Amino acid sequence: MKTSKLICISDNWSCVCMCRFKMRDRLVIVAFYSPKQDDPWLNRLVAAVDGPSCHVELAFPEGFFAERKNEHTMDAVCVYHGGTVEIVQKRYSKDSYKLNYVPVTMKEWTLMREKAVHLCQSKVAFSQYAMLATFVPVIPTLADHNATCCSILTTQILQHGGVLEKTINAQRTTPSCLAKLLKKSSNIPSFCFGITPIRLEKMRLVT
Repeated sequence: MKTSKLICISDNWSCVCMCRFKMRDRLVIVAFYSPKQDDPWLNRLVAAVDGPSCHVELAFPEGFFAERKNEHTMDAVCVYHGGTVEIVQKRYSKDSYKLNYVPVTMKEWTLMREKAVHLCQSKVAFSQYAMLATFVPVIPTLADHNATCCSILTTQILQHGGVLEKTINAQRTTPSCLAKLLKKSSNIPSFCFGITPIRLEKMRLVT
């Protein structure tokens, strides 16, 4: 039976209601970005057509109880306009990011990590056409399933790990659509919204 969704602001990666995550000893973060008024026009256009998000990334923090050399950073799988898929260290310190914490099994985590590394090593490139096709239904999708953008990339990795259903058409999935799919997925027992430790520390300094 699927548990209720949780709202949580977390001091660290391990304090997210562990009793609900039995047999799921890993965590992935799906980070949704909502543009501000001074963002590039393309970001604001995407959010205007299918908001509130214009960009999404998948990140791999360490296991719930693992020690990190730098607990504020994590491996994020990204692709940007004009670039290729890459794995970079990120903190998600901007308040424009909304983070979804998704509990996964070790097998799911490993499958997603392997897929992300494969796409990165294959230098899969951003496709503006593929991005437009995600939110403009009259535009045919590409036969090349390697043509990608942020939401296609994140959806396909989640599907590869078994977190999202394989029947979902990743090539028609926008960032905001992906957020809705995560909430409805029967493969996710529970997840919560939160902020990264570095942002929580900044909030404490201000208050």
